[in-house]
Amino acid sequence: MTKTRWTDLPGKRVLLLLLSSVVMVAMIFAACGDDEEQEQQAAAEAPAEQQEQQQQVMQQEEEEVIWIDIGVVAPSSGSYEVFGHTYEASGKLVEHEINTGAQYCIDQGVCEEGGGFLIDGKLHKLRIHFRDDRSDINAHVAAVRELVRDVGIVACMCGTPHDFAIASAKVTQPAKVLHFSGSSTLEEILTEEATAPGGENRYLFQTETREWQRSGSVMKGAVDLIDPDSEVSVILMLNDATGQFLGPYFKRALEANGQTVPDIIYWDPETTDFSPLFSRAKGHDPDIVLFLYDPDRAIQAIPQALEIGAAKSGYFMFGIDPGEYKKRELQSELPVGMACVPICWGATDRQQAAEYWVRYEEFGNELRSFSSVSLLTYDDYYMLIKAYQAAGTFTDADAVVDALLDVRHDGVIADGFYFDSRHIVAHGTEVCVSRQLEFECQFTPPPDEPPPGTPGF
Repeated sequence: MTKTRWTDLPGKRVLLLLLSSVVMVAMIFAACGDDEEQEQQAAAEAPAEQQEQQQQVMQQEEEEVIWIDIGVVAPSSGSYEVFGHTYEASGKLVEHEINTGAQYCIDQGVCEEGGGFLIDGKLHKLRIHFRDDRSDINAHVAAVRELVRDVGIVACMCGTPHDFAIASAKVTQPAKVLHFSGSSTLEEILTEEATAPGGENRYLFQTETREWQRSGSVMKGAVDLIDPDSEVSVILMLNDATGQFLGPYFKRALEANGQTVPDIIYWDPETTDFSPLFSRAKGHDPDIVLFLYDPDRAIQAIPQALEIGAAKSGYFMFGIDPGEYKKRELQSELPVGMACVPICWGATDRQQAAEYWVRYEEFGNELRSFSSVSLLTYDDYYMLIKAYQAAGTFTDADAVVDALLDVRHDGVIADGFYFDSRHIVAHGTEVCVSRQLEFECQFTPPPDEPPPGTPGF
C-alpha cells in the first residue's frame, strides 16, 4: 500500500495555504503595529524633546541674566506692622514690574521688553530677599546681618521705626551696602562729613523728607483745613523712641503756624482707654486735639475724644488715609483732619500717584492705613537702578552713590525727585479733612526754613 504524506493531500494543501496567508497577514499587521507604536512613541517623545530644548534655552537665557540681590527687612507682624507691611508690598511690586518688563518700567526708560534692565549692555534682574523683623529691634539687626554676610545683598530697604534704621546702619555701612529707610531720624547722623567719600554713613539714604519739613507741611495743612483761626492745640503722642523724637518737632511746627501748645501728652502702647488723657487735654481748652502717630490706635481713640468733647474746632490723626477713614464711617460734627505719608490713596490730585495706587491694588496689595508709606521705597528702587545704569556697575558702591546723587527722577512722589548731598530727599505731604465724610485735601509743600529750636539750626 502506498503511503501518502499529510502535505500531499489536496485538502491539507489548501489548509496550509490558508495558514500561510494568515501568518503573512499577521506579520504585516505586526509590522504596521510596530510602525504605529514607533510613530506614537516618537510623537510622545517629540514634545518631551521640545520641552527639554525649551528648558535648555530658558536655562541659557537665565544664565545670561545677572541677578542683583537686595534685602528688605521690616515688620510684617507685631506692633509696627502697620508701617512695615508696606516695605514688602512695594518691594514685591517693583520686583514684578522690573523682572517682567511692565509698561511702567519701560516708560521709565529702565526696563527691556520681556523684563530686566541693562547695565553696560548686560541683562540684569532683581532678586529681593524679604525678612520679617517682627517689630523687634534685635531681630531686625540679626536679619540685616544675615542678608549682608550670608546672602551678599548690595542694597537694603531696612528699618521702619526710627531707632531700627539707625541700629542696622551699624551693619550695612561698614559692608558698603546701600541702605534706604523712611526714618526721618537718620538726618541726625546724615551730616555732610558722614556722607562724604570715606564717611561713616556714605551708603545711608533717608527716603523721607527732613522731619522739620514733614512736620511743618503736616501741621500747616492741619491748621489750614481744620480752623485757620485756631490758637491752642494739644498733642497726644505715642510714647516710644519715635514718639519722643517726633513730639517736639510737631510742637515747633504748630507754634510756627500760630498755635500755642500747652502740653504733649505721651500715651503708652498698651493704652486702650484714652478718656483720662483726653480729659487732661480738654482741661487746656484746646481748639484742636492732635492724636499721633499710630493710625490704627487713632481710629480707636478719636471716638473717645468725641464722646467727651475734647476739642472746640476739630481733631487730627496722623497716617489715616481718607479711603480708610471713610470705611470706618466715623461720625463727627467737628472736622477731622488726617495726613498721609506722603500721598493718599483715597484722595489725591497727582495723576502719577493715582495710577500707582491702581497698579498697587491690581498686583494684590491691600489699600489700608499707612499704605502710603510704600511710597517711601517705591521710587527709590527705580532711582537706584538708574544709578546702576549710569555708573555701569552695581558692585562698586562708591560709583553707585556718586551716580545716585546725580539722578533726577520723575516718579510717583514728585517730578525731579532727588537725594541731596546729605542723602536726604525733600517732598511735601498730602493733608485732608473730613466734614461729615466729605473730603477736602491739599498737598502742602515743606516750609522753606526750620522753626526756631530745630536741632542743628
